[in-house]
Amino acid sequence: MNNLDLTAQAALLKAGDVSARELVEASIARAQALEPKLNALTTRRFEQALVAAENADLETPFAGAPFMHKDLIDVPGFARSDGAHAALHQQPERAPPLIGALQKAGLTFLSATNTPEFASLPVTANQTFGATANPWDISKTPAGSSGGSATAVAAGYVAAAHATDGAGSIRMPSSFCGTFGFKPTRERLLSGEADGTHPLLKHHHAITRSVRDSAWLFELTQDRSAQAKYPPLSAQQLSPQNRPLKIGLMLDNIQQAEVAPPIRQAIEETAKRCADLGHEVIDLSLAGVDGQGFWAHVENMFLVRMPFLVAAIEQATGAAFEDNQLLSPFTTSMGVASRDLPDQAEAKAMAAFEQHRPSLLAGFESVDVLLTPVTPNMPFGHDVLTPQGNLAADGQKIADMMSYMAAANVYGLPAMSIPCSTSPGLPIGAHFMAAQGRDDILFELAYALEEAAPWPVQLTV
Repeated sequence: MNNLDLTAQAALLKAGDVSARELVEASIARAQALEPKLNALTTRRFEQALVAAENADLETPFAGAPFMHKDLIDVPGFARSDGAHAALHQQPERAPPLIGALQKAGLTFLSATNTPEFASLPVTANQTFGATANPWDISKTPAGSSGGSATAVAAGYVAAAHATDGAGSIRMPSSFCGTFGFKPTRERLLSGEADGTHPLLKHHHAITRSVRDSAWLFELTQDRSAQAKYPPLSAQQLSPQNRPLKIGLMLDNIQQAEVAPPIRQAIEETAKRCADLGHEVIDLSLAGVDGQGFWAHVENMFLVRMPFLVAAIEQATGAAFEDNQLLSPFTTSMGVASRDLPDQAEAKAMAAFEQHRPSLLAGFESVDVLLTPVTPNMPFGHDVLTPQGNLAADGQKIADMMSYMAAANVYGLPAMSIPCSTSPGLPIGAHFMAAQGRDDILFELAYALEEAAPWPVQLTV
C-alpha cells in the first residue's frame, strides 16, 4: 500500500478492495517504523484517524485515504506549533477554506509534518521537535521549509501531503527528496490562511508521489467563487496534451551562485529530454539583472513580520527580545535584524519588485516555460544550516539556495520541481516556471516528463 499514489488508493477504496481503515493502518505502521530515523512528524492523531477512517464516505473523491499537513496551517483537532516552542502552540477551531475543501474531499488527516520555526530556514529543523532527515540519506537534510511533508511522502507514510512555499519551500524539499512539488499561481487555489487572504510570498498546495495526485488536489481546491481571479481548470485541462512548447533553458541565477556539476548535467539532460518530446529549447540568461538588489527586498519581506513577534515575545516574557528562551538563535537574529528595516520597507519592496519585473520575467516574451535548476545545491548535511545559526552568517547561503525560485513567489507564477536524476544516490529536481495563470501547461509538461523518464524511488531507509 505504501507504494501506491493517492489516485490508486482511492480507486481501491471505491472498488471495495481495501478499507479506509486498512490504508490508514498501513500508513501509521510505516510512519511508526521509520519515525525514529526520519523525525518527519509533529502532532499525531493516529487513534482519531482510525476512527475517522471507519466512518469514511466512499462517495467523496478520496474516500478516506490517508493524508498529512504541514504544521503551518490551521487544522481543527491538531495543535499548530509553526515549529516553535510548545508554549506557543495554538489550538485552531476553524479550518481555512483550503483545508475545508480537502476535508470535504474525504481525506483522513493523520498528523502534522515538521517545519523550521516559523518557516524561517530552508532546512527542516527546530528546537522543539528536532531535525527531519532525508529518507535517501539520513545524514542529509530534506531541505525546507516543507521538509517534513517531503520526507513523509518520499518515505511512504502517505502518498500526498499539504505543503507551503514562501520562496521555494515546496520545490526545494521535493528536489532533495525525489517527490513532485507544485507551487500554483497565487490566488488560483482557495486560501490556506485563517483570515482568507493570499500573502505575497506564501503559497499553499501539496507534495505528491505522482503528477496526477497533484493535479487532482489542485482541481479540488481551486477557488470557484464569484470573486475568483482565474477561471477554474478542469481535469481535462490538467491532463497530458503534448502540445509543443517553447522552453527557455536558464542555468545562471540571481545570486550568480555556482551550480553543482551533477545538477547542471541533470538540467541539461532534462532540456534534451524536452527536445526529444518535441519541444523547442532556447538558451536564455539573466544578464543585466540586479539579483542582489532583488533578493535584499525579498529578505526584507520576510523580516517585516518580525516586529509583531518581537513585541509578543517581550510582552510574554517581560524581558528583552535578545534574551528570550522561547525562540531559536536564528529566529531571534531575524527579529534583531528587523530593527534595521528601512521606513516603509514593505512598500519599498513592492516598488522594487515592479522595477525588477521586466528584467526577471523577460524570458516569457519568447518562451512558454522556463527550465532552471531548483537550487544550486545538492542535498547537504544537517550541520550546514541550523536553528543555532544566525541570519548575518547564514544569509548568503540561504539566498544562494533560493536564487532560482524566489521570483515565482514574488510574481505569483506557477512553478514545479520534477524528479529528473540522481547523483550520487541522491535525487535532483528540475525546476519549471510559467506565466501567471498558466498552471495547465506545467501540469501538461509534468505528465509528459513523468511518462518519458519514470522517477527513481530507491531509498536507504
